[in-house]
Amino acid sequence: MTDGQIYSSRGAASHDQQCAAPVGVAARLRGVKGDLGRYLPFPMLQDRAHWEKVLRHSGKDLIARGKARLKEDWPDLPEELYRDFDRSNNRDRFETIYFARRQMLNDLVLAELAEANGRFIAHIGKGIATLCAEAGWQLPAHNRYVREGTIHPLPDPKRPVVDLFAAQTASQLATLSAVLGAALPQADHDVIANNIESRVLSPYLDYPFWWTGRVGGRLNNWTTWCTSSILYAAFQSDRLTAAQRGVIAGHAADSLDLFLDDYGDDGACPEGPNYYRHAALCLFAALDCLNHASGAHLAPLLTHPKLRNMAEFPLYVHMAGDRFANFGDGDSKSRGATAQMFAAGKLCQSASLCDFAADQHARFPTETAGYDFCLRNRLTEFALADEITHGQPASPTTKEGYLPSLGMLTARRGGTALAVKAGINQDSHTHNDTGSFIVHHGATPVLIDVGVENYTRKTFSPERYDIWTMQSPYHNLADFEGAQQVNGLEYTARDVSYRITEDSAFFEAELAGTYGADAGLRSYRRTVELASDGTVTASDRYDGSRAGTLNLMTCLRPVIDQGRIMIGADASLDCATAARASIEVIPVTDSRLRQSWPDKIYRLRIPFDDRQITIKISKCSTEGPIEND
Repeated sequence: MTDGQIYSSRGAASHDQQCAAPVGVAARLRGVKGDLGRYLPFPMLQDRAHWEKVLRHSGKDLIARGKARLKEDWPDLPEELYRDFDRSNNRDRFETIYFARRQMLNDLVLAELAEANGRFIAHIGKGIATLCAEAGWQLPAHNRYVREGTIHPLPDPKRPVVDLFAAQTASQLATLSAVLGAALPQADHDVIANNIESRVLSPYLDYPFWWTGRVGGRLNNWTTWCTSSILYAAFQSDRLTAAQRGVIAGHAADSLDLFLDDYGDDGACPEGPNYYRHAALCLFAALDCLNHASGAHLAPLLTHPKLRNMAEFPLYVHMAGDRFANFGDGDSKSRGATAQMFAAGKLCQSASLCDFAADQHARFPTETAGYDFCLRNRLTEFALADEITHGQPASPTTKEGYLPSLGMLTARRGGTALAVKAGINQDSHTHNDTGSFIVHHGATPVLIDVGVENYTRKTFSPERYDIWTMQSPYHNLADFEGAQQVNGLEYTARDVSYRITEDSAFFEAELAGTYGADAGLRSYRRTVELASDGTVTASDRYDGSRAGTLNLMTCLRPVIDQGRIMIGADASLDCATAARASIEVIPVTDSRLRQSWPDKIYRLRIPFDDRQITIKISKCSTEGPIEND
């Protein structure tokens, strides 16, 4: 076998090739002759032909929702609730009301766009005043000036923090100001413009927030998420001069280039499929804004191979239905953002991504339920509704291959989908999960990655790896008398090799270096193979001083039957030491985990036999729904 090389006649992508040149957003932008113009991505309320067309199917529901909102008071968000996070570490109590306010404002704006008779304008004005009276637009959990610095208990109105949702609030208000136009009183436009400038645009230009890249350090989805929101806030404004737009665009382009520098040429999102929408899709939103403002000067960049790879990442990590390979802080079930995905597919000219987005949109139409409090995304959804539902493919194309920047292999054979991750225990939003793997039989998850619970203060603190979902024994990995994997840049898989052929997919890695010294490991090698009939065989062999136990996570009730373990009604697991396995039942009480899993999941603990173990997972019946008692 050749290390790090793929052999396939099925179109599997190795991604080993290097992209020819950097994307170079800033360099391209510097070549623009003349001023950058405004960018108004959505027609104004007065363009009734547009809004009556795009809202013809949803207009009645939007108006009904808006009428219901007229009966509601704007929810109170007192200072004590902001301080609650500092006292209790609870994010939910504040954020539930914070986002409810913004969703309520969106509902009223959409209702006005659908009806256009002014019924909702006064209540929209109250919403604008409510948001602009908030002491800070940044979340309590984000209220700090340095990436790992002190989180302050209250916002300082004289020194605003520009976080994800301060920037997104600015984008929301700028968008509604632009689309409502003359229907909104000038006083409301002025309040919006003044608050966007003082809370977001001026701090953005004056202070080097970590996510801009101006102070060094590795970047993540914050860069593209914040940058895209700031661009849409700035370029929809009629208050900024061309020179001011140019300065903001220059800062944004520099940040986007630094973000792209941190990405592998394979385009894989190190933060997983959940954050893909905030990383890659927000990148495309930012580039789309700059491209329009520059008179299409950035158009040649949009089909750059690296950008297309970034856009197509979901095609590699899709397991089945609405489930994805959710290594790290991801959810097994991931819905939404299909309109943004479709838009990115159009920009980078990926028919495969457009087809995939259209299929997901048709099968899991969560966006029409108003889940997304980003007004820009909601309007994009309506604008693309006809296009995304036209000519939906019966079987959209997915991809397989090895993504070297993550050390991840994905493959599908015989109705089985396999994803296995090498990499390091140091990526953004990472878990200690190097070497773990996920197996689906058709639509049924067999071996799972549990995912992540609702975020708390502990999630992004030195205590992160005290949380059970972050720990390697709660992934499909071994522990050695309790010794487990450790977080850090040096804790990485080594000697990774893989092979993909017409008939099978094979992965091998040395994992000893991902464990602490207390594990007593000199070597721990894992191989995982997916055969043409859908059978998955995983073999572990180690050289060390402690007894090893293989942990396997499943959402299906396992039953030990002599030398075999039945996993639900769909799968059987053969292993020489299966009779000595134990089963731990884990109640699922966290609301975020319950979106993906039943009320309990299971951990199988199977002892090694003479420092080695081999398991074979086979399909034993037709696929069905997730079983549980």
